[in-house]
Amino acid sequence: MKKVYYSIQAAEDLENIFYGLAVWEKHPMTLMQVENYVREIRKACDDLENTIVRRKCTYKIHQQYGTYVSTYRRTSSTVWYIIYNIDLQENIRIEKIINNYITTE
Repeated sequence: MKKVYYSIQAAEDLENIFYGLAVWEKHPMTLMQVENYVREIRKACDDLENTIVRRKCTYKIHQQYGTYVSTYRRTSSTVWYIIYNIDLQENIRIEKIINNYITTE
């Protein structure tokens, strides 16, 4: 059975997303809203174990972290890129979680 694992970097990314949202003055959120937001990103990561189609990374910044990418569209303007690798047993290792504001050509 395939499993999803998180690298130290990906775990730190989730923590940083949580903290960033919690203190974001431009769009204040309650603690519960922040928890739900990060929970939904994590669910998108965990759901990769059921994904059959794999998309290769095309952005250079993504290729620095892994081979494959999945997207989680949060809003019409915010997309989270989940960068990951697959081992020989087809387990998924989440390497990096980065949004479209940081992703550039």
